Amino acid sequence: MINNDETKDKIELDEYNSFIMNVGVYDGKRYIVPLSYGMDVLVSTQERLKQFNVSGNNGETLTYSNVSVKFSPFFNSATNYSFVSNDSDTGLWFDHPMQLFSRFINSYIDFDNKSTFFTDDEFKDNLDIMREMVINTREDNSNALFDDLYINRSLPLITGKYAYYKSIGETPVVFRGLVKSDDIYSAFLEIGFAINNNTKLQEQAYAFIKYALSDDCQMRICGAKGNSLSASISFPLNNKAYEQLKYTASRVTDDDDRIIGIDNDFISTYMKIADYVNQCTLYRDASHSYYNSSVIGDIVDKYLSGDISKEKFIRQLTAATEIYLTE
Repeated sequence: MINNDETKDKIELDEYNSFIMNVGVYDGKRYIVPLSYGMDVLVSTQERLKQFNVSGNNGETLTYSNVSVKFSPFFNSATNYSFVSNDSDTGLWFDHPMQLFSRFINSYIDFDNKSTFFTDDEFKDNLDIMREMVINTREDNSNALFDDLYINRSLPLITGKYAYYKSIGETPVVFRGLVKSDDIYSAFLEIGFAINNNTKLQEQAYAFIKYALSDDCQMRICGAKGNSLSASISFPLNNKAYEQLKYTASRVTDDDDRIIGIDNDFISTYMKIADYVNQCTLYRDASHSYYNSSVIGDIVDKYLSGDISKEKFIRQLTAATEIYLTE
């Protein structure tokens, strides 16, 4: 439909973030058109980290292998802090620690080539700390070391968040991760579109997708046309909207009407992470994907609750995943 479109407002693919756009392409065919994306980042403050003798620089990568060493003072201490903020105890649907755990599991699967790596020493070693992270976060802790698993806010809103941290005397720091290796700048698709091939409304659906990818719509959803709580989607696909987004963020003011700017280390690092994205997953909410909820959900729950051993968990996880990949 894109190739055959001869109208003035046709989708020109070179006007969009090519890396994120290609997430929906399989075997040379486009099945999904992304609308927006966010980055896998964790945000804390230097002051919180220092309570546990943890140091952190903006842009530092947290991997499954280094987090157990870097945050050992945190995991080895009795504290009223969770690792990440957790919504599950309030009945909300987005369970931050389970997102981390689900993405951890998924990173040791090659879905395209139908292979698993659950028996690797690296997976076995990292599994312990990831379970500890979930258990620690699900306890009734009043504070969180990291405010959110993913900061799903537009750049203008995160600029305002920076001003808030500074107003309470804290210095924010943004980490990349959690990821498998330190060369990964990971992102996730927030919203995407696909048209059912059997629908009688293909033209109407395609017209809507064109509108969603237009300069105007893309600028509105990311906050490039003004800073508002409703403009909460992180980053647009449209290159023009992305550039306008940076300008709008640079003009955000604090409560005293002073321009905050984007030339501080925190915001400039946040933007750099977006610029260098080189890996993107289809799911923001990985734990509710079919594989993670229906195929291995019960096995994971039993392991996290202590009903089965680590060894039995790996055996059952491997068997269930291999059946799923084969079918």
